Amino acid sequence: MKYLLFAFCLFAFGCGSDDASVEQPATQNNTGSGGKGDDPGQVCDADCDLGGVDLGDLGADAGADMGDMQLDPNVIPADSDLLFDYLQAETYLALEGQSEIKRDPSSFHGNSKVYFNAPLVASFEAGNLVHPKDSAAVKVLFDDQDVMVGWAVAVKLSDEDSSSAWWWYENETTTVNDPIQAGVNGRCARCHGGGVDRIVTPYPFE
Repeated sequence: MKYLLFAFCLFAFGCGSDDASVEQPATQNNTGSGGKGDDPGQVCDADCDLGGVDLGDLGADAGADMGDMQLDPNVIPADSDLLFDYLQAETYLALEGQSEIKRDPSSFHGNSKVYFNAPLVASFEAGNLVHPKDSAAVKVLFDDQDVMVGWAVAVKLSDEDSSSAWWWYENETTTVNDPIQAGVNGRCARCHGGGVDRIVTPYPFE
């Protein structure tokens, strides 16, 4: 009988010991390490695992999308820095322009190709003798090998019939913004006293 009681006690305590040895689920460590399995309610930091999506890439893509936005080519800025960006991007190619380079020995600019924006085209088509504000022309300058070497630009600042109503820009290089003129009157105005409100290139284009 003693042996039976002794065996029973061993069995009972042994089972209790086995039950106690069963590992309980560990309390989830919510330290914000950013790895998989963290508390789904935690705020995602720079190291957060987004299933392969890189937050830095999202920012780069967003910047690329902004860079892809196109400006209205008919809006030609009367600002040296903004205009230089416009010209370097060749945004004016979307405007109505001459079909080929004109080689005019009598022209101060030599070989060139001219583009008019929509307000200037509409003004010529209406037969206006004075062009409205925001009318603009871009003249692309070329050397004798048809290599682009610069630009000359005229932008109307007001509806007035005045030399000071035009803003002029001339740059004989395409690599840096180093204009001979960027402003009203000056050397450009002296040569643009004729034509139709100081635009000497005939329209329709020949």
